[in-house]
Amino acid sequence: METARAGVNDPNDYPIGDEAFWATRNDEIACTLFRHSNAVGQACAARESGSEVVPDQARSQDYAQTMYEQWTDI
Repeated sequence: METARAGVNDPNDYPIGDEAFWATRNDEIACTLFRHSNAVGQACAARESGSEVVPDQARSQDYAQTMYEQWTDI
């Protein structure tokens, strides 16, 4: 995965291959999914902002990157 946030986009933007990352979010939570070979992982994150809970896309991408790196070590 590219470390730049721009590297996480729509899955249709990626060629068919062993790995891909893409991000989704709604009003409550942000999620990043990754694909590696025949496995799929998902990391979601939210954070408190004042009195509200808001999606945290950057953190979900960081979590997905960590999961991906650990997965490829298995």
